[in-house]
Amino acid sequence: MGLFKKKKKPQQTLQQILDTPLYPTPEPIIPYEFQANPEPYNTAAVTELANNIKAAVAEYQATLPEPEDKLDDEPYEKVYFPATYQIFDEPPEQTDKEKPPNKDRVHNFLNRTAQIPCQIAKVIHAANISTYHIRLNNPMDLKNVKQAVDAMAADFEADIIRKQSRGYGAHFAIAVPRQKRQTVYLKDLLRSSEFCDVYIKPNSLPAVIGTDDENNPVCIDIAKLPHLLCCGTTGSGKSVAINSILISALSERTPKQLQLVLIDPKEVESIAYAGLPHLLFPVVTDMNKAKETLKKCVKIMEQRQKKATELGVRELGEETPHILIVIDEMADLMMTHGRQVEELIVRICQKARAFKMHIICATQSPVAKVVTNLIRANLPARLAFKTSSDVESRIAKGTNGCRELLGKGDGLFIHGDEIRIQAAWNTTAEIEALKRHYGIVEIKEPRKLTCKEEYMLAKLEFYEQQKADGYNYDTEKEKEYRQILSERGLLQE
Repeated sequence: MGLFKKKKKPQQTLQQILDTPLYPTPEPIIPYEFQANPEPYNTAAVTELANNIKAAVAEYQATLPEPEDKLDDEPYEKVYFPATYQIFDEPPEQTDKEKPPNKDRVHNFLNRTAQIPCQIAKVIHAANISTYHIRLNNPMDLKNVKQAVDAMAADFEADIIRKQSRGYGAHFAIAVPRQKRQTVYLKDLLRSSEFCDVYIKPNSLPAVIGTDDENNPVCIDIAKLPHLLCCGTTGSGKSVAINSILISALSERTPKQLQLVLIDPKEVESIAYAGLPHLLFPVVTDMNKAKETLKKCVKIMEQRQKKATELGVRELGEETPHILIVIDEMADLMMTHGRQVEELIVRICQKARAFKMHIICATQSPVAKVVTNLIRANLPARLAFKTSSDVESRIAKGTNGCRELLGKGDGLFIHGDEIRIQAAWNTTAEIEALKRHYGIVEIKEPRKLTCKEEYMLAKLEFYEQQKADGYNYDTEKEKEYRQILSERGLLQE
């Protein structure tokens, strides 16, 4: 047994264990230049390998098709960034020092002339009106307020409106128009905190309308409206308000976030937006094309609905852009196609909110034939400006009150609550700034030809036909016509 005893390994000390490397040390690599007796390179083999690689590359390139010289026509994705309010010009300072009606005058008229003891609790000066909040000493005098307000309007020579009181008991408010209104500029509203609160919300479509009767900015989220009916006579400020909504939305949302469909039978307002990358279709001015455009919008809505069904969601996410449809004058469209257009608008209003499609319908003729009951029921938000009668006012906002408005941007915004607003002032300078930001060069429309120019072009076509048929013709006249038309840029040689 002792012959097969295992030999014991010599025990190592702790220091020996620590000094033992875990991995063997590799042999150092000496560069070729510093070797004592370097082995010579096999240059022939290296040259042969390089020649074989070149031949293989040349053989592969010979199998490839020749490249087409269409570099300019290759599609590429252009990246856009939001414009923000900084691209717009700074608004001028308000130099109007006109003071609103003195509250002492209002107080004396009610207490002395109308014999209604009261106290003025608060006065708020807005851009277009001054609001006086009045507290009655005797609540029983509330029944005499209407007659006193009518007498005050005759004495002040102004359209004074009694407002609905937000409080209870012996309290009411009156709106007295200012003789010189302050201008509300769009840029001031775009940099306000109220607009930022709407802008930062996910999946939102922010826009501004103007300021309210307490001089606060009125900012809306079009995605929450989701559809708007705008009514008002000529000069009431309807188009200015719609332009404020469009400019503010276009300045904060890129073409990947917002696509625009503009239908303008009047060919006045929406033509200025031609060329913007946000446009889903070119600006529509023809009646028949307007109906076809609405049909295309319905088809897009159905495609989005199918996509949402496949994904198993109720609403589409941020990767899907909003589509805003604006009909600037609905009266011409309804008079031409009527029932067909009504069905398309109602269909979009009923189903498009969940699929990020919104519609704004505007008209200066709010009559029953244009704004039908079905359209009113499906356009929940209203923007009503001055109307010519109480009948139109009831169609525009459901009640009277629009006929007493002051015009020039003075309106009522109804979305749940009724707010009196002053629309923000804007010009074509803001639209041109948007075009410059998105790299759009303004294209001038060709002028109409004169009768003489049309005659010369027709004659040249006749001479060409005579020349092709082998007949004689007046060559001197042909040269004369060609020279005149070439100088005017109407003929390309």
